[in-house]
Formats: sequence, C-alpha cells, structure tokens
Amino acid sequence: MPPRALLAFCALPLSAFAAPGISTSGSLVATWNDNLSHSSQPVDQREAEVFSASGAFSQRFPLSRDAALLAGGTAGIKACPRFDGLDDATAGAQLEVRQKFGLGPLAPVLSLQTEADAVAFRETARSGWTANARLDLAKRFDDAWRATVSAEWSRRDARAETFSREDRGLSAELTWDVTDLWQLSAGACRQWGGQEANASWNTWGFAVAGGAGPALANYYQRIPFTYSNTFGPGWVAYRIDGHTDLWWLSLAPALARNTALPLRYEVIRTHGEAGTHYLSHQVSLSLLHRF
Repeated sequence: MPPRALLAFCALPLSAFAAPGISTSGSLVATWNDNLSHSSQPVDQREAEVFSASGAFSQRFPLSRDAALLAGGTAGIKACPRFDGLDDATAGAQLEVRQKFGLGPLAPVLSLQTEADAVAFRETARSGWTANARLDLAKRFDDAWRATVSAEWSRRDARAETFSREDRGLSAELTWDVTDLWQLSAGACRQWGGQEANASWNTWGFAVAGGAGPALANYYQRIPFTYSNTFGPGWVAYRIDGHTDLWWLSLAPALARNTALPLRYEVIRTHGEAGTHYLSHQVSLSLLHRF
C-alpha cells in the first residue's frame, strides 16, 4: 500500500468527524534504537526497530479574538517485530487551550495541552492508562527562526506497578526554516521521575547478590520489579528513579503543502539514583500528513 494511502487508511476511523472547522492528520514512523531494552550493561543492550501509525482529529472553538479551545482525539498502533511484547494500540482524547498575545505572525503563543489515553500492550502487564499535560510558549522571531520552551507532566498507570510511573520535564527547541522546503530544528530536554529498565537474569542476580556493591544491591531489592520475557527468557523489568537528558536534531523536508518527512536523531541518557547510567541513541523517519 502506498504511504499516502496508508496514512489515509490510518485516519479513516477519524474521518467520521470530518466537518467544517475539524482537521485530521496522520503519521507513519519508523524508529531504530540501539538500546531499546534501556539496559545499563552493554551485554544486555538490545537494539531494534519500531514501526508506528497514528491518526488524530481536532475541532477549534474560538473563545475570543486571540484565544481558542481545541478538542479532539487520537488513535494509533505500534509494532516491534523483534520484541513483540512491546506491540500496542492506543486511543484517547485531547484538549488544548491556546492564547495568542498580539497581532501578526511574530506574536508569542501560549498553549496548554492535555491528553488521556488507554493503552493495550501485547505484554498485558504494561497495559493501562496514560495522562499528559504540557505547557508551551512559542515565539517566532522572523520569517526563518522560532523557539519553543515547554514544561510537561505525565503519568502512566499500568497493570503492574513496575510499568507505572510519573515524570516531569522541561525542554527547549529552536527551529530554522532554511527554505520554503527545508526545516532544521534542535532541542534539549531534562526529565525527572521514574523510568523502566531491563536486565538479563545473570546481570540482575549478580547485582542483587551484592556483586556490584551493597548500595546497588539494597537499591534493587527495594524498587518495583517483575519478571518479563519481552527481551528474553528470565529477564527482569524494574523501575528506577532519577533524571533523563535528551538532545535531538531534526531535518524535515516538505514533500507537499501538507506533507513532511522529518528525519530525527536523538541521544537519551538516564542517571539513576543508585549511580547507574543508561545510554541510548535513536534515529526515526516520519511521514506526516494533514488532510
């Protein structure tokens, strides 16, 4: 199926909402991560590709000349052929309040976005609900440059405590419209809260037995963990607290008026409370289209 037709197919369940003032969009994303298992030890790190498709719709309700309310919904699917326990399907609702301060394209825009989703994983212990809230302040400086700073909160309630967590984050992104067809952006983010990590039984047993020191053994013995076969027989999934730093660079050519093909590179580094470190690199290619 051609990509454009597949995008239309993904947005088909949302097309019933098509009406004046309602916009729909779709995306296809292919991602490669060199440490998808989020493991601290190189021997445990598992690379894999992940493929996803999603659709969204929203309707705009003017509140005043410079303010508006946007309400809508999303749906998506994700597949990881190598580790199919990570396959999932999501559906949810979105609500956003947007305020523009002044007239013209250079006026700053403040928006508050909220979203709630139901998520069903093939590994059912991961299934549950997610909630997100994000505050963005965007400012265009001229025809080519604009910046966005954001504060975000997210919560995930899964069937297993190990996969439940709460995070907070601050981020900033700078975007350069190089030409009418090319866009370059770079950004950074700091997140605080819980993160999932995974270890083989040999690595986990060695640490819990004190092989890496009593401090790490005591820490692993008191955090939530569960046995999970997603990354291999006998593997252990566990939740750590700490902070995560993300950096990214994106190059996005416009294929048509409403279609873009962003290529994005990310570095993700997590620092756990017990002194553990988790590093991964990620490359994604997306096809975005607004109908």
